Amino acid sequence: METHLLEFRILSFLRNRDAYLKYGSIIKEYLFESKFTKYIYKLIVYYHKKVRGKKLVPLSSLFTLVSSRIKENEAGKYKEIIRKIKKFPLTDETIADEIVKRFAKRQLLKITIMDAVHSLDHDEDINIERLRNRLDEALLVDSTELLDTAYDYFTNPNKRLEEDRNENRIATLLSPDLDKAMRRGLVQSKSEPWMEKLTKQCS
Repeated sequence: METHLLEFRILSFLRNRDAYLKYGSIIKEYLFESKFTKYIYKLIVYYHKKVRGKKLVPLSSLFTLVSSRIKENEAGKYKEIIRKIKKFPLTDETIADEIVKRFAKRQLLKITIMDAVHSLDHDEDINIERLRNRLDEALLVDSTELLDTAYDYFTNPNKRLEEDRNENRIATLLSPDLDKAMRRGLVQSKSEPWMEKLTKQCS
């Protein structure tokens, strides 16, 4: 898939708040190749941070943000990117995970190679540490722990607080003050019943 087309699809997908929350740890501004796609990405992030009640960044809001921030003679180029985002959406969540990760890995590797080539072309010492960090970042994309999209800290805070209050917890028994500070102790994991048994033995 052609790089710019893939960028449009990634930007389209990130308009969805759940996708933004899930993939925000691996999709960064520097992965986009043009100043136009970089800037639209920044506007999408800006919208998600400022408006937390919306599940989708409206295209109309992106147009408005561009109109208010970009000079009139340059705004058309940015608006064309927004139109392409609309034209090339990524809506199939069954393949989204693979596409987003593939995009991140490919761009990180491309940046690494281009940095090395630039240094060689200009007879500069290659920054081995920076290249190693980029490669490590690319290799870690598949193992990055992504945020569960079903959970948004700012969504339905009353329900979240109620769930926290009713959460099963196990007292550490180390100190009453410690257990109080930890809101009654450690969270009881359903997958780790051994913790409860150990606590009973200690008591």
